Amino acid sequence: MLFHILKDSTLDFKQKMTYLVFSIIIVVFSLTIHELSHALTASALGDNTAREKGRITLNPLKHLNPIGSIAMLLFGFGWAEPVPVNPLRFKKRHRMKSGMALTAIMGPIANLIISFIATFGAGLCLKGALNNMSSYEEIAASPLYLLYMFFYLMHVMNLYLAVFNLLPIPPLDGSKILFMFLPDRIYNKIMKYEQFIAIGLVILLYFGVFTGPLSIITDKMSDGMFKLVTLIIGS
Repeated sequence: MLFHILKDSTLDFKQKMTYLVFSIIIVVFSLTIHELSHALTASALGDNTAREKGRITLNPLKHLNPIGSIAMLLFGFGWAEPVPVNPLRFKKRHRMKSGMALTAIMGPIANLIISFIATFGAGLCLKGALNNMSSYEEIAASPLYLLYMFFYLMHVMNLYLAVFNLLPIPPLDGSKILFMFLPDRIYNKIMKYEQFIAIGLVILLYFGVFTGPLSIITDKMSDGMFKLVTLIIGS
């Protein structure tokens, strides 16, 4: 994400710095909400481990993972510090695997909700800018267009975060969902190498291994969201 912005020759230095600030704000906010959603879901299922660890909070310092945050800022795909979950404390212990899967999927769902709300913000700002200004120069210089770019970045980054985290690779949420379908012994063996897999994940991100396939998915989802918003607010 940041690589593309910094390499974009159509943007001047001020615009690049503005988008950098926007990106940092969005990363901090989005990852915090993502992990808070995990913590609240686990708590609702009866596991108060996250609450005891101070993870039911909007304080980003409690949630951010340095490697995952930098990866999201640079590449648009990343992760936060996983919320500690003890399925043995769930109210319905016979549903431990489904409880873990539900806890895992609520993070991406929260990001999809943020992305859709941001789509409305972007659509309304762009509509206002187009209705009140006649030239591209006026539109690009208006506060409404700046706000549009903020909402658009929030839309895209949360969409990327949601889709990327559903990959069945540790430490991503998709690996917890995969847990439902794997024998415990196999899953536990995989999780022993979680830190090494995370490093490998960053290397693959750097070389753009995920960019093409995931961009196809996120682009189609983004188009669908904007078409729906256009139908609601009008063109």
